[in-house]
Amino acid sequence: MIGYSVFAEANQKDDHTLFSTNLAYIGFSALSLSEGGTLIILPIENQTRFSKHFSINSSITSLYYGTKSTQNIGMMILGECGVGYHTNENGLAGWSFSLLPGLAFAFDTMKFAFSISGETGYQWILNNGLFLGLSVGGKNIWMDGNLLIPDLKLRIGYAF
Repeated sequence: MIGYSVFAEANQKDDHTLFSTNLAYIGFSALSLSEGGTLIILPIENQTRFSKHFSINSSITSLYYGTKSTQNIGMMILGECGVGYHTNENGLAGWSFSLLPGLAFAFDTMKFAFSISGETGYQWILNNGLFLGLSVGGKNIWMDGNLLIPDLKLRIGYAF
């Protein structure tokens, strides 16, 4: 019950902006560091509330991939900007839903790609500004075909 009361009080915080990263991506990146290959995903995300229920959500994600056996390496940058809906009218904590179109560039093939992602989840903001979020969704990337990626986010960050 103690943990619940901390989160319940945290939902009353009137926050406007938060920055976060996805611990699930970083953990997956750490697990991929094997002799056969490497995939490093580094996301930085932002949510800025502009009305009672809506926010502008943006993110930039850097992807590095490589295989030791073929010396095949690559890097991609994905930038997204869209809108989020929040059920809590006092801030960014609580249930949220977002839709983000984006643009990616792959440095190894020199190609651009379009993307769209959507997610839903729950966000907690503690009284000291610590942000925690858990969400599920999907990402669709169009580059040399259609790539649909399921997306799990375990986010940590800071709200102010």
